[in-house]
Amino acid sequence: MNCNKLNSGFTIIETVLSLVIFLILFLAISTLITATAINTHAARDVYQTIMLAQKRIEELKSTSTIEEGIYYHNYDNYILEEEIKKIEKYKGRVYKIVIKIYKNDEVIESLETIKVIR
Repeated sequence: MNCNKLNSGFTIIETVLSLVIFLILFLAISTLITATAINTHAARDVYQTIMLAQKRIEELKSTSTIEEGIYYHNYDNYILEEEIKKIEKYKGRVYKIVIKIYKNDEVIESLETIKVIR
């Protein structure tokens, strides 16, 4: 008996197998996109804190006088802590400045520099 059957469709096994492959690829790509978004957000926070700390250091370096102590400033979601200490070795003309940026009670960035009073 010779039946001419048209094989013009997919079998259930082919369909299920293609769906499984598609889902595996979809999960891999969605995981990659999620990780990229998280890293981008973290990098943005670090960049903002570095710029904020650098701006404050430049402000302190441009002043003619400076006072020792620990000072706190609030900027949006960040707390900036600046610690200014006199370095006695240089007869009070050199100050060490440490800027720390906090977000949710966690140090995001810390920068240090010195300022020389002439």
